[in-house]
Formats: sequence, C-alpha cells, structure tokens
Amino acid sequence: MSIRNHGTGHALASREMAILLAVADEGSVRRAAQFLGLTPAAVSKTVRMVEARLDAPVFERRAGGMAATEAAAALLKSGRKALTELSAAEAGFRNRSGRIAGQVRIGAGPFPAASVARILVPEAKRRLPDVRLSVELGTAEELLAGLQRGRLDLALCHLEDVSLPPGFHAHVIQRLHSVLMARPGHPLAGIAALPPTRLAGYGLAGFQPYKRFLRWYQSEVGAEAESGFVAPDFDLLAEAVAQSDLLLVASRGIAVGLARSHGLVALDIGWTGFSHEVNLIQPDSPEASAIAAVSSLIDETLRQWED
Repeated sequence: MSIRNHGTGHALASREMAILLAVADEGSVRRAAQFLGLTPAAVSKTVRMVEARLDAPVFERRAGGMAATEAAAALLKSGRKALTELSAAEAGFRNRSGRIAGQVRIGAGPFPAASVARILVPEAKRRLPDVRLSVELGTAEELLAGLQRGRLDLALCHLEDVSLPPGFHAHVIQRLHSVLMARPGHPLAGIAALPPTRLAGYGLAGFQPYKRFLRWYQSEVGAEAESGFVAPDFDLLAEAVAQSDLLLVASRGIAVGLARSHGLVALDIGWTGFSHEVNLIQPDSPEASAIAAVSSLIDETLRQWED
C-alpha cells in the first residue's frame, strides 16, 4: 500500500508512514526505533529519504526530541487513517477466512508484565499460533496514551489516579501483593516479625511508586518512604539493592525470581501487606478478531490470578 502525496507525485509506502508516525508519537528516533524493533540508523535513514523526496522537513529537531512540523501534521493524520483502514481491511479478510491471525500489541505495567511473559505468551503460542504478540513496558499514563494513539491494542495496568480514554473499558483481572527485598547481609534481613517502624530511614528501590502505596507505607511505617533508586528494569534494581542497604519493592512472583537470580531475601515484616489491582483495558469494539481472541485468553489465563 502507498499513500499518495499529490503535491509531488511521489507515494509514501505504508512502512515509511509507520516509521514517521512512530517518530511523531515517541518524540525521538531512538524511542521510535525501540518501539518498531528497528535500529535508530534505519529510522533516521527513512526519515531523511522521505524528507528528501518531499523536499520539505517533516520534523523539527529540538533539544528535547523531535516534533512534526505544522505542514506535516495533515500528512501524518491522513497516513494514520490510511494505515488504520488497511489494518481493518486485513482483519476483515482474516475474519471472513475463519483464520485468527495478525499482531496484537500489549502494554503492561512492571508487575503484570511478569505474568504476561510467564503465563500468557507461552499459552498464546500454543493456542493462537498465527497471532504475533508484542509487549511494551510502561507506566499507566504511558500505556493509556499508547491506546489513545492506536499504538497499543490492549493494556494491563493499575488505574489509580488515571482516567480511561474514550472508547475503552476495563475490568480487574489480577490482584498482586507487594513484598520488600534486601541483600542477605542487610541489617534488617533475618529478623522475625520485623516491626514496620524499623523500615524508617531506608531508601526504596523500584519503579515509579503508586501514590496509594506511598500513603499506605507512611501509615504503616510512620514515616514517608524515601526514594533511593528508580529504574524501569528489575535486574538493574536488584543489582543496586545487592550492593547497598536499599530495599526493593516487588510482587511475590517477581520476588521468587530475584531470589534465585540475585540472591535477594524477602523481609519478614509484621504487617498484612500491600496489594493492588491490575486491570485489562480493551477497546469497546475491537476491529480485529486477534485482539478479541487475545483479550479472551488474558481473561481465561490471568483473571483473578493472585501473585
């Protein structure tokens, strides 16, 4: 498929338009390349080639990234509509042929991402062999923005302090319980029924914490949580904790894996624990049968599964 540029007579291929849209959505070549599974050099080359053919810049280069020019906004809007229509046409063909196939893009928060990798992906390969799954990690705000832009099809995340975009609905599928982990030689490691007040003064390592967790932590410990290290990867977090007195916030399932891979230990804290709900966010009317099939599979395999 190509998208005709009437001003020059040249046509943009669907792959080129997809790259331009990714750069516009992500705001940088590096993030667009990561999202598309391409190298930054390939993305940059495509942008330069398109701009050379159009004889006009598509993006403004800024210190904080890249933004579409005012003149390119209409082109990108038309391109997004054309790609959406193409995707819907392909989905309709597969539906009529009775074959469930295609790509489903899932966004997941840090905690549900573990169960997606451990449970959903293997089950999807077995039961939906013609469906390709891609998983993007992000905060709830980032994932909801991805749904709105059409960059994601489904999302698994908490809905605290955020609102659903129009055209989507959500329901709870998981309840995850948080634990605190430390290095084996940590001053608090090995203490039975550790009073929560003993946690005061120790920094926390983890993803950007939920506001409800921070409020709960303060009520249990009697002091505000001290942020020690924030990173988007549990391996990085575990390495930082293994070399310091920081405490790592993780779910029970992730804690088991980090105990094996990094030797961290869970603290025996005398409290009831903190849990939060994970929601499956999906379109009200999915255009592709593959999206509906994966949504049903998520419900079947992950719903009410407690970590």
